[in-house]
Amino acid sequence: MFDLENLIEEVAKEMEKTYKHAQKSVKKIRANRVEEDMLQDIKIDYYGVLSPINQLSSIKVDSMTTLRVKPWEKKLLPSIERAIIENNDFGFTTRSDKDEIYVTLPIITEEIRHKLVKQTEQKAEQSRVAIRNIRKKAKEQLKEIKSEDEMKRQENELQKLTDSYIENIDTLQKNKKEELMKV
Repeated sequence: MFDLENLIEEVAKEMEKTYKHAQKSVKKIRANRVEEDMLQDIKIDYYGVLSPINQLSSIKVDSMTTLRVKPWEKKLLPSIERAIIENNDFGFTTRSDKDEIYVTLPIITEEIRHKLVKQTEQKAEQSRVAIRNIRKKAKEQLKEIKSEDEMKRQENELQKLTDSYIENIDTLQKNKKEELMKV
């Protein structure tokens, strides 16, 4: 996977991908407001093909706690509503009228806030482990370097890079915790 010539650059790319993934997964954990992309992972069976919900409908924020989903085709309304209910990671309730679905998030209690903080901590820890695994793979490849001085220099750069990304993930976790605990 890694090329010794460009080891640090490739490790940085891998760590950046991991950090971006952590950002996306932490962003999905909601505080007190809805966002259009909360439904982005939901797939609908559209003529035998699983298609993302945003390709089959418009999704708009109706209020701080409600999303409005309007399918492009009326006949998709029951399928979309069923998919939202089945992929209910956020405690959604749905209500449909003749051509739209209203997706409402419950008001979160202190207990739910603490669960969301734990969920954030778990996602952050998974990302830190992934960063460390990238470092571990790179260190294995550093053993191929003949020069002891060059190997030490590369290891130091690798550790600085790892520390930087771990710090970014810690900051991401801290900011999300503050957001979740704000009433």
